[in-house]
Amino acid sequence: MLKPFICKTSFLRRLKPGLRCAITLVSLVWLLSGFAQSQNSRVDGTVSTRYNNPAPAANVAACTQPATILTSAPYCSPLAPLCASLTDLSCNAATFPIQSDGLGNYHYYVSKTGGPYTICFYGSSLAVPVLNAGCLPDQYPPGAAGAGTVSILGSAQLGDCLRYNVNADAAWDTVNCSMEVNGVYQTAQGGPAGFGSICTGNIGLATGTGNSQVFPTATRRAGITYFITPAASTSTVTGMDCGQNGSNSIFPILAWYRFSALFSISSTTNTRYWIGLATWNSGSALGTNSSNILNTTKFATDTPNSNTIAFRVSAGTDTTYKAVSCVAAGSCTVVDTLVTADTNPHLFEMTNNAAGTAICYFIDHLLVTSPCITTNIPPALASSDGLADIFWTGDNKNTVTTPSATFYMMQLSLK
Repeated sequence: MLKPFICKTSFLRRLKPGLRCAITLVSLVWLLSGFAQSQNSRVDGTVSTRYNNPAPAANVAACTQPATILTSAPYCSPLAPLCASLTDLSCNAATFPIQSDGLGNYHYYVSKTGGPYTICFYGSSLAVPVLNAGCLPDQYPPGAAGAGTVSILGSAQLGDCLRYNVNADAAWDTVNCSMEVNGVYQTAQGGPAGFGSICTGNIGLATGTGNSQVFPTATRRAGITYFITPAASTSTVTGMDCGQNGSNSIFPILAWYRFSALFSISSTTNTRYWIGLATWNSGSALGTNSSNILNTTKFATDTPNSNTIAFRVSAGTDTTYKAVSCVAAGSCTVVDTLVTADTNPHLFEMTNNAAGTAICYFIDHLLVTSPCITTNIPPALASSDGLADIFWTGDNKNTVTTPSATFYMMQLSLK
């Protein structure tokens, strides 16, 4: 506590007493102001929808760590104390949550020494999945001791890397990153000979699949459009899988960080497409796990009876892409991504949490499942039923239609 101020500074002895006190008081106020400002930080941010539109009147809550994530507002506990300003020494003037303004902007003051914080966003303006959705741990306020460290931002998930401006947003973006990656990368040559593959195991194409070259542009890599001669079929008639030996899949069904695939469909009429992970185990007694992924009825359905973690678009059923997780001989969980199905190329991605208990789905870098899927996730069995391929398929729903698709790449980063 400060003692009463007394003017006894010999340096100012030649000045008039009133001026001596004034100068000394100004100096003291300046020193105290600098001291107080060093205690707190102003945090500014913007809450956005998944379409990158402002989210007005969104709730923002900050909690001290270790924070407990809750299933209802304010979604974390315990709430951090709010400071009234940079110079507030007590920091008990108000409490979270606060609200964003009409443009989604918000700011608040917190103690530099109180971080890191877990920050949660919620409210009616975030009824659809949001870009900076849910709760973000390890957020350091500006000027704090840990502010120079990497924290979890935006759609970052366990095992991701930061690369600058990948999403053309003049910011550090989270992208697929792992020391061990398996995948298929299309080059500017026709057919399987054009694969740039680091895929462990075999790469398969559906029987009778033709192809035409898609040259790279200044902003997109090369691709190949795969197609068939139109003929009605009750099986999948086009597709690709990667990651199997002669009798079963070889990738883990859950021990991975991120699945990514750049892909476009040719039509939203009389067609059905799947892209993601699925189990093939020729000796399985569970559902249709024993059925091959390509050239069968296994994925010529909206509800596969096989271990599946994938995106689906099915004409007549879906006008938007669906996020799906199924357990063989069990049930499926289907979540609407609210992203309209079209014939443009899209980046389809899925991430897995540390425990393998939640799958999050992304389209073009934006989270499209909120909350992430936590039910009907295939179990990590200690058998070939706990393994998977990465794949895509297309069928024509037994009509004279060619469900062609343009493939650019797909990859899986393993834990």
